[in-house]
Amino acid sequence: MSFESLGEIARRRGTPLHRVEYVVRIREIHPSISAGGRNLYDAPTAKRIESELDAIDREKGTHHA
Repeated sequence: MSFESLGEIARRRGTPLHRVEYVVRIREIHPSISAGGRNLYDAPTAKRIESELDAIDREKGTHHA
């Protein structure tokens, strides 16, 4: 199983890190594991983060890269 940090998720999507951090905070998404002081997210959790970002974009009628 692979894990990603919020920064890695943001880079992969081309989304500003602050948007990813915002979604995690307001949707109360918890890391899958913490390692070496870093919060890491497994694939299903990363997909949820991405889905939440997409939902916000749909609600606002915008798309952020």
